[in-house]
Amino acid sequence: MKPLKFSFLFYSLFLFIGMYIEVSVSTYLILVGGVITLLLTSVSILRRFLVLPSTFTFIKDVSVFASLFLLLGIGMKSSITEVDKHFLGEIDTFLKDYKRVRVDVKITDIVKSKDSRQFYADIIRVEDTVVKGKIALYFNTNQHNLNVGDLISYQSNLKLIEPPKNIGQFDYKRCMKGKGIYVQSYVNEYELVGVERGWRYKVLEWRGDIINTIHHEDNLLSSEAKALLTALLLGEKSYIDREVISQFKDVGVMHVLAISGLHVGLLYIVLFWTFSFLPHRYRQVVILLVLWFFVFLSGFSPSVFRAVFMFSVFTICRLIRREQSLEHSIGLALFFSLCVYPQWVYDIGFQLSYLAVISIVYFMPLFKKYYAKNKVLKYIQGIVYVSASVQIGLIPLQLYYFHQFSLTFVLANLVVIPLVTVLVILGIVYLCSMWLKGVSDVLGWLFSRFTDVLYYSVRLISDVDYLSFNQLKLSSYQFLLLISIIILSTLAYYRQKISYVVVSLCVFTMFQLGFLIWGDDMEKEQFEVVIPYQSKVRDALTIWVREENTLNMMSNQWDTLSRSILTLESYKQEYSIEQVKYSDIKGMVPNRGNDIVVLTKEYVDYNLPIDNPIILLAQQPKINFERMLDVSVPALVVFHNSVPFWYKRKCIEVCVKKNIPFHDMYEKGYWSSLL
Repeated sequence: MKPLKFSFLFYSLFLFIGMYIEVSVSTYLILVGGVITLLLTSVSILRRFLVLPSTFTFIKDVSVFASLFLLLGIGMKSSITEVDKHFLGEIDTFLKDYKRVRVDVKITDIVKSKDSRQFYADIIRVEDTVVKGKIALYFNTNQHNLNVGDLISYQSNLKLIEPPKNIGQFDYKRCMKGKGIYVQSYVNEYELVGVERGWRYKVLEWRGDIINTIHHEDNLLSSEAKALLTALLLGEKSYIDREVISQFKDVGVMHVLAISGLHVGLLYIVLFWTFSFLPHRYRQVVILLVLWFFVFLSGFSPSVFRAVFMFSVFTICRLIRREQSLEHSIGLALFFSLCVYPQWVYDIGFQLSYLAVISIVYFMPLFKKYYAKNKVLKYIQGIVYVSASVQIGLIPLQLYYFHQFSLTFVLANLVVIPLVTVLVILGIVYLCSMWLKGVSDVLGWLFSRFTDVLYYSVRLISDVDYLSFNQLKLSSYQFLLLISIIILSTLAYYRQKISYVVVSLCVFTMFQLGFLIWGDDMEKEQFEVVIPYQSKVRDALTIWVREENTLNMMSNQWDTLSRSILTLESYKQEYSIEQVKYSDIKGMVPNRGNDIVVLTKEYVDYNLPIDNPIILLAQQPKINFERMLDVSVPALVVFHNSVPFWYKRKCIEVCVKKNIPFHDMYEKGYWSSLL
């Protein structure tokens, strides 16, 4: 038994784990991996003097290779972290000064082609400092004339992308970390100083031209069809209405809107028949070149790279007449994906894409005995089995990231996949015949009608909301246990060994205990006071007091309530709030443990009404803060972001001097009594 014959996917997963784990854990695992490698190397030396069983030797060799891949992942992450730290260190002065600086950048990506207001760029120079890093640019107006490869110079502030400052808010910083971007800038005016048009930029320019042609007003496609065609074949989903996107998510068919193996497979079939006049070997080479061109034309997303890489491995193996298992192909794709773009390890789409195809490989064989002989029924069963296989594997990630799960995915996939298959083929033919007026009109009409059927079907299925489950939150502990249960149950089926069944039952018991413990924690957290971060109206002060399923919302400016309505709705959904009460903010807010005393600009008393309170300092109270703390010592001081910077700085100095803990909402975001 040779460890290299063990699935390469197995080792690539260790590379992924090594790159994903946090630095503190990485340091620990480096030591553990080093010790294990040392011990196993020692065992190899002892083999000269001892006779060891072949099974032990195999396990030892596999452990060594797995440790090496894990350490390689940790090393790659450490090197990337050091590069990011060096970049942030170079511009640290500009980040702290909050001053407008001259920045020269090269546009590398248009984030939303519909709006053309958000771009990604490579920084070339900040003032006189030459730096190398990425930045997110935001414009106040549409910039349709700005293209990939343009070199621009502008004056603005450089800001770090901050973590979410409100409870339940989307973690934009984590999202951008997956793209290797840590800095952002808002641009009003800029100067075009040059153009750099390499082959990649030329491909993206062609992509933009195709998108503009599709959405031209003379195009007879319906607006919905234009948006769907752009998403299915060019990977640009910004033209699709948010309501439609939400419906696709609710019924579990969002994957059809992201270019993946289904789309690449259909493109492969079309290309195979298109170039059928070529000899077999040349035809395969041409198809590969077109597919890799398509990777860049569609925006170089992780799912497209994975699918085309796997097709490439499959095709090359056929050309050289070598068998290659699908597991090895996935493992190679995962390995090279992480080597080419290591930041993808944090990309949710990347994780979902690979987990979906891994699930198909390992769970589809479970259904091989249950196919009918009738071709039509067999095709329907194939869709059902693929959908079920994907959903089994994706359940942990869906619950962990999105806290929801829908049982409508089987029905939805039965309807959507055949329609999308027709739409992708129609779309490819339509794009190739756009300049043939009569033919394109007929194909466009057909594409629009099939789009209407697709949207109508998804809308009908999404109305069956009693099959959808929300607020199904998983902790990290429960997520790992659920993954373990699925893996061990699959091994128990394939290996037919009672040991796997016993271990699966033990892990399932731990999972149930985790739910009980988690449930007990939730019972203890039935009361919470939250002070949300107000980003727009600084003087607005809002406090939420949650007790079981009732939320008491307090505010001093009710006309600004809509500013935080999105955060409020997210909070209500997460904690299943059934009743919301409204009241004005008084001088004191009840809290379990330490009550909260609210100090605003109207507060003038130095004597606090209670002992050892939590002080919420908002706006600018007309008092000597240090003298007040001499009279009464609080348990904590919370600085609302409405406090002027100069006043807050003096108060923080007093807190540090008197060793009083404080929470700065401008820096740390919202405050909660459960923090």
